[in-house]
Amino acid sequence: MATETLQNVIDRKKATLNAGVVAQKEAESKALEAIIDRMAKDKKLRGQIQTGSFSKKEVIAAAKFALKASPYDISVRNLKVSDSPIYYDFKKKSSRWKMTRKKLDDKGQHLIEQAKEIRRQELEREKHQELIRQQALERERESLRNQRLDEIAANTRLNPNFDLNEVLPEKELGDQAEKRDVSAYDSTKIFDRVMNTGGFADQLDRFYDKNHETSYMDPESQAYYIDTVDQALKETLVPIKEYYNRIDQNLIKHINGARVGGKHPVTEEELSKQSRSLMKDANENLNKIRGLYDEVKAGRLDPVVLKLYLNMPVMAGRTRKEDKLYDQLIDNNTQYAPTKEETKECRDTFVKGVPNELYKDNMIILQENRQFYSVRNYISYARDKGKIRGRIDTDEEAREAAFKANTGFVHFKGNPDMKESTNRYYVTCKPEKYSAMLKAWWSAFSEMAPDFHKRVYFKMPSKIKPKRQDNVVIYIQKNQNMGELHAFLENFRKKCGDDILADEQNTLKTGKLRSPGISTGVEPNVKTLNMMIENNLYDKKGYEDMYRNAMPHANAIPYKIKFSYNTYVTKALVLSAAIAKKKAGLSAEEKISDHPELKESMKRYFADFMRLAGADPETMEPVKENSGEAA
Repeated sequence: MATETLQNVIDRKKATLNAGVVAQKEAESKALEAIIDRMAKDKKLRGQIQTGSFSKKEVIAAAKFALKASPYDISVRNLKVSDSPIYYDFKKKSSRWKMTRKKLDDKGQHLIEQAKEIRRQELEREKHQELIRQQALERERESLRNQRLDEIAANTRLNPNFDLNEVLPEKELGDQAEKRDVSAYDSTKIFDRVMNTGGFADQLDRFYDKNHETSYMDPESQAYYIDTVDQALKETLVPIKEYYNRIDQNLIKHINGARVGGKHPVTEEELSKQSRSLMKDANENLNKIRGLYDEVKAGRLDPVVLKLYLNMPVMAGRTRKEDKLYDQLIDNNTQYAPTKEETKECRDTFVKGVPNELYKDNMIILQENRQFYSVRNYISYARDKGKIRGRIDTDEEAREAAFKANTGFVHFKGNPDMKESTNRYYVTCKPEKYSAMLKAWWSAFSEMAPDFHKRVYFKMPSKIKPKRQDNVVIYIQKNQNMGELHAFLENFRKKCGDDILADEQNTLKTGKLRSPGISTGVEPNVKTLNMMIENNLYDKKGYEDMYRNAMPHANAIPYKIKFSYNTYVTKALVLSAAIAKKKAGLSAEEKISDHPELKESMKRYFADFMRLAGADPETMEPVKENSGEAA
């Protein structure tokens, strides 16, 4: 007779097993045992217990006995212990001799499987109910989230601090603007210098002469642009409310796009952050345009000038005749063709003159075809273009090869944070004296403080560039030490003497003359115009039609406006002439030379265009809020 109990066997086996796994199996066995107890008490479930020749009590006891041993991987079929529910010691003479331990174990295992199925079904029901509960909670949370997101989106609106329904009295304000005296403005001095440039006034008359036949004229394209300008002059100034409506519609579109989100639902925090950013940008955009309207109300800007300025087809359109006008500004320089010997001398002077500290601090950037390269990257680019051949071993050889191959500009940047600012100094020398100017430049440079090169940003070509009035451009930074810069330029000017720098007549005609050969200018800031394009606040169809009809030579339609200083001045003069003729009741074809009184009106409109470009026309210095990086 067995004297050992099942617990004795369990204790021995348990010490060899993983406690965590055993605990999990024990919990499972207890759960199944509880279901079996429930089956024994529940009338409906009790009827499902299969007993065969055994009693329900015996089958239940066998099942529980097996469940007690199961967590420890103990098989009870052949296990002889004193606490076994039945001693399977049936005698053949007994009426139950055919009942075996195997049969009872099988019935017990069947009952365990029934309990497992009941447990599985109950867990499935619980899981399903929990899923329903979670879905209901999620729907409630989603509804609340959507409600809050909708509130954020609904509150993301423009907040103008002015009367949207205000309509400017265009005629009265125009009459007020006409009374301004701009005779002492620096913009007027530039106007006079340009208009007195040989042949420029005649070319401006020819610009509006649709019947004047020249090799550079495209009559149909030219007529299209002139008609576009004439049509714009007939229209009224767009009410500020229309810009408000367009900006507000863009704001709604953008916030709704952010509201929907991308791959993942947007959170309240994310939408609030985007909402603040979108509102800030939208209000800034509206205030930029509002600021221009305020200039008109204050009498500092003619409403007709603003009307043309905000007309993208007018501002973006360029014709071959306009290019010819630009060429007229630099005609004196284009007359000069350097010899091979002069070109070589310039490049040699350039290579030898660059101070070592600029090389050492890696502040040199080469520009070509509007792309920028380090010296080494330019070498690779030039090799691909077949402009550089042969072996290059040292940094000195690389710099010399790069400077000699470069046909653009070399930028000398004091530090990486410096920008191509809108406020600039321009240096112009006599074309044949470029090599001498380089020597004077580097000589003056070497006499400055050792770290002067870290506080200045300028560019110059490594050879004579005939199609430019300026030879050196200095970019004035926001924190520029102007006293130091002026001291450098004064020393440079003295070293040049009277024979190297250009005379007053040939100094950059569109700039503010500082001294012979040295002038300043404000690169046009057209961020407002590009903002209007980016935000679809312009006549897109008219803009695209302009490129197709007035500029058929353009390869593609660029959705960004960019002006150089000279091209903007040319545009300002063309449009100033159109406004003056329109106000005087003259047709566009009338010649300015036949109506000299038009020039007085043109000076005012030209001053207005300078103001719109970010320059104070009185001083031709940058307007404070418009100074900085070029658009």
